Amino acid sequence: MSNVPTIEVIKAGPDDRIQDMGRFGYQHLGIPPSGVMDAHAASVANILLNNSASLPVIELVLSFAKWRILCRTYISTAGAEVEIKLNGKIQQVGQVFAVEKDDELQFSPSSRGARLYVAVQGGWRSEVWLGSASTDIWLNRGGHQGRRLQSGDLLMAQASFNLPEIFKRQFYRCDYLPKHEVITTIRMIPAPEFELWSKQSNYTQNNISGKVTTQSNRMGYHVQLQRPIAHQHEMQSSPITVGAIEWLPNGNWIVLMSDHPTTGGYPWIGTVITADLPRLAQITPGSIVEWEWVDIDKAVQLLLEQRRNLQILQHAIHESFR
Repeated sequence: MSNVPTIEVIKAGPDDRIQDMGRFGYQHLGIPPSGVMDAHAASVANILLNNSASLPVIELVLSFAKWRILCRTYISTAGAEVEIKLNGKIQQVGQVFAVEKDDELQFSPSSRGARLYVAVQGGWRSEVWLGSASTDIWLNRGGHQGRRLQSGDLLMAQASFNLPEIFKRQFYRCDYLPKHEVITTIRMIPAPEFELWSKQSNYTQNNISGKVTTQSNRMGYHVQLQRPIAHQHEMQSSPITVGAIEWLPNGNWIVLMSDHPTTGGYPWIGTVITADLPRLAQITPGSIVEWEWVDIDKAVQLLLEQRRNLQILQHAIHESFR
């Protein structure tokens, strides 16, 4: 394993971090799972390099990051349709490309999606805590020194080796990316306190609309409903999960995301289906979302389809080595 840094961060974005699939099994101790917000795109970035889908990636959020390459390797990207320039030449998101020593890599946000995932051959070397390399900035653990990336950081890859030429021609586009200022649909299933909502609400069917506000972050997305319904229900704190939709006293919602607290105290009325969490993660503040109720069978069907697409991609990549 080489100790030569792979990149130097010349300029970091506001919330660039190293993440993997999350830190599970410790919520009873008050430790959130963290991890990538868009697990589908992060998996794609790794699979394109024939990495394990769960290896650490760098999550760039609406970032104007700039990196200097310090040694030869291969990089892949997936997620938001960001403008990527390698020495001034545009590179396509969803593809593998080689980088050489002293190359300059620059990222600029675009009109589709919020989060880009950057994988490196062999995965990014990072601090593993409680079985995960995900960054927890509140506990200063995992990732790169337990914090967001900043100018001057030196990051290393785990390994580097040559790739077959055909391998570099693989391409994958995340077709669920929302466009800015275009209404996006997010599907959800009823949760334990759904009955409280349905009794007080006169629109339990699929006509719920709301705007994702600027208060939104990795802990939760705040949703300003078009027709908020205030309530005075007091709930006992209880364990909660990513995608949980809590009904706030002012009538609006908060949807819990990767860095969510481990317990919640507001009515838990719904849960975003797993297959739609990637789409939700790519929504930018100010976007309008239509919320659609579905049943558990539909949620499972959509998740299986999504995972099947990843398996097809993974098979194609493996075939490139034969």
